[in-house]
Amino acid sequence: MRRTVPLAAAAVLLCLTACAPAEEPDPVPALELVTDALAVPNDIADLGDGRLLISDQVGRISVLEDGEVLAVPFLDLTDAVSGPDRSPELGLSGFAPHPDFAENGRVLVYYTKDADADAPSGSGRTGVLAEFTLDAAGTALDRASERVLLRHHGINDHIGGHMAFDDQGLLYLGLGSPTFADLAQDPFDLHGKVIRIDVDGEAPYAIPADNPFADGAAGAPEVFTYGHRNPWRLHWDAEIGLLIPEPMWSDKAQEVNLAAPGANFGYPQDTVEGRCYDGEAAAPLPVCTEPFTPPAVEYGPGTGAICSGAVIYRGSELPQFEGKAIVADWAGTVIVAEPGEGRWSHEVLDLPFPDEAPLKGRLWSIDVDANGEVYLMTSELTPGGAGAVYRLTAA
Repeated sequence: MRRTVPLAAAAVLLCLTACAPAEEPDPVPALELVTDALAVPNDIADLGDGRLLISDQVGRISVLEDGEVLAVPFLDLTDAVSGPDRSPELGLSGFAPHPDFAENGRVLVYYTKDADADAPSGSGRTGVLAEFTLDAAGTALDRASERVLLRHHGINDHIGGHMAFDDQGLLYLGLGSPTFADLAQDPFDLHGKVIRIDVDGEAPYAIPADNPFADGAAGAPEVFTYGHRNPWRLHWDAEIGLLIPEPMWSDKAQEVNLAAPGANFGYPQDTVEGRCYDGEAAAPLPVCTEPFTPPAVEYGPGTGAICSGAVIYRGSELPQFEGKAIVADWAGTVIVAEPGEGRWSHEVLDLPFPDEAPLKGRLWSIDVDANGEVYLMTSELTPGGAGAVYRLTAA
């Protein structure tokens, strides 16, 4: 028997398809200027109380509150740091509040200074990992509270110097391999390494028991990964793990590495440096087999110039980027990469920077706030130059 659909029911069925609301388009990414009051901004930390800390490589950590940089810095080391000068990487390279900062007021800082008197001859500057604590007023770090955890000799360029805490409260610190490139392959030397230490352990720090060379038999106990040229802007994500952006020469392919304990990323092997994939193609070349670990993201010189950082987006304003890597390149290129097995697929994000000064400077760094929103930092890379901090947002 032939069935008929009542007219009212038919209208409902038709509306379920024809009247369904159109899918909302993705928000359009845009840039919002946060501040242009710094020279070489390179790192941020969100204190969660309305204050945003922004470090400047000239040697200061400033406080941004209510859209303004406060006149009194959170920390001023300008009379102690060396750089930036012959290398734009010198100076205050990175900082990280302790995970329990609200209770203990501790902040870790890495900076370069003139070579210590006991440094090996011709070793250039000394890199210092130090801890500072809040002053009695609780508004700035007490300069006199400095406690040095580590000194690293031989610093001229390829500083690294950035750090990140993981979910266990362990600290990762990137150390480059300037001048002494071959030492990046020596697991007993700290050049060209990412180290992992417990800053809550016995002084000056403790070694996590699951570090790959924790017993010191096959490498320095601090070493977590090795074979790095310049582990520049480390980023920890609870789901992805530790990202290690790796700037290479501007005529090479650029890398973002995904850390694994004991991984060797190949520097300075000529067959490995920035060439683990054939140009922009997906197929790995034979040089990427053991013992070297291929990068998660690689892009060629036609896409950018020098990788300057990578973060995982966990914000809410641009939901199409949730869980994706946002990669910055100092040529002004911004790349969005999709985490996955093997090489991560990626595409260039059309995100033009304003033309007016001081916004022409290189895209020098990238970071996130407590809400997972992304900040991009540009600079002319000179102590007296101009820099700017932007927030990646929806238009």
